[in-house]
This record gives sequence, C-alpha cells and structure tokens, in this order.
Amino acid sequence: MTGLAALAACNTSVRPAPEAAAQAFRADPGLPVEAFATRRGFDALTPPFDGPVPATGRCWEKARSTQALLGGGVHVVRICSDAGGAMVFAMHTHGDPWHEHYPSDRSADLTIGGGSNYISNQTLERLAP
Repeated sequence: MTGLAALAACNTSVRPAPEAAAQAFRADPGLPVEAFATRRGFDALTPPFDGPVPATGRCWEKARSTQALLGGGVHVVRICSDAGGAMVFAMHTHGDPWHEHYPSDRSADLTIGGGSNYISNQTLERLAP
C-alpha cells in the first residue's frame, strides 16, 4: 500500500459528521435520538465528561484521533437529548472548542472568530451549569 493509499484508508473523522447528524434531526425533529446515536456507534456518556450536557437527559459520544492528518488531537462529536429534543455538538482537542451544530448551527462562528458564542443562548438554557 502506498503512503497516499494508507493515509486514505485511515478514518480520522467521526462518522456521521456533526453536519450530517444535524441534517438528520433537521429533516426529522422527532427522530429517536438514542436509536440514532447507538445505531451509528456512539457510546453513552455515563457519567458525562467535560463539555455540554443537558440539565436533564442523556448524551452519546464518538471520538476519532486526527493525528495522521492534523498533527494530533481528537475530533469529538456529542449527541444529546432532553425533553426539548436533540442537540449536536463537536470539538477538536487541538483547536476547536465545543460548538453547536443542532438545533442552531454555530460552526461558522469558528471560522469568523465568534468568541465564546459557539453555543446558542437557547441551547445554553437547556445545559447543566
């Protein structure tokens, strides 16, 4: 296997990507969150790690090392659920803080210097302090 083929064979991204998960919930807001997450290999957070978690509800998370492409770090996607429905977040340990993809899409704030505005106020109200 050539170097490029070996690099292409390495899956260094979480699948589904946070954008794809957000699109699934936009298309069907009633989509069962736990079934969606577990069918796609996300693990339940028990107890939850640092980062966004709902005040009431549960989260599932999947992570992949990005060392081969980005010089280190881990890409993490977290899918959470509470009485208000699904929430999708992502982060990278070497650069990108937690940011919301659903119900609001704050991912563009990362590229335009959005400061700490990576999670909407409406979603912040649903998260544990």
